[in-house]
Amino acid sequence: MRTIRDLAAASLGSGHLASVVRDALTRSPTTTDDMAAVLTPYAFDYGYRALDGEAFLDALIEQAGMPVNKKVVSA
Repeated sequence: MRTIRDLAAASLGSGHLASVVRDALTRSPTTTDDMAAVLTPYAFDYGYRALDGEAFLDALIEQAGMPVNKKVVSA
């Protein structure tokens, strides 16, 4: 999660960030709620409403090509 926070803070391209988020959600014991909380401070920087980490995460999940049910399973 710290890596994702650091990458988002460094304004990594959303496609690359989406890949890292996908890997974290599929390979580590993290939840979508935890991930959204980490991404919340950076949502506005990526073009989402300020502090809307959930919408930002949803977009990254979609961009990474993750199936919708994966998001539900990870939560």
